[in-house]
Amino acid sequence: MEYPEHEKIAHELLKLIHDQGGSAKPKDCYEPLADYFKLSQVDRTGPRKDGRAGKQWHNLVQWARQRLINNEFLDGRQPGLWVITESGKKEFNRLRDYLRENLGVKS
Repeated sequence: MEYPEHEKIAHELLKLIHDQGGSAKPKDCYEPLADYFKLSQVDRTGPRKDGRAGKQWHNLVQWARQRLINNEFLDGRQPGLWVITESGKKEFNRLRDYLRENLGVKS
């Protein structure tokens, strides 16, 4: 299977953290996101493609988190806790409103 694009992972990660009250531990994000994207067990647990230690799926989610930090949608200062910023809340609301208005998505 091909993994989802980084941007899609980032959007869903932002939504997940928002829906969990604005913060989440990394370990509480990997499986719900994998479920959302309907990843197989092999895709969830497969090793990184670059040969380094860890799982490919976790690495992709961590890169999505870094993208959100770089865009100031997540606060990366607290180890072990992913926290949405005010900018992140605004971005979440913008994306939600766009999906509702243009695609009829109810989330």
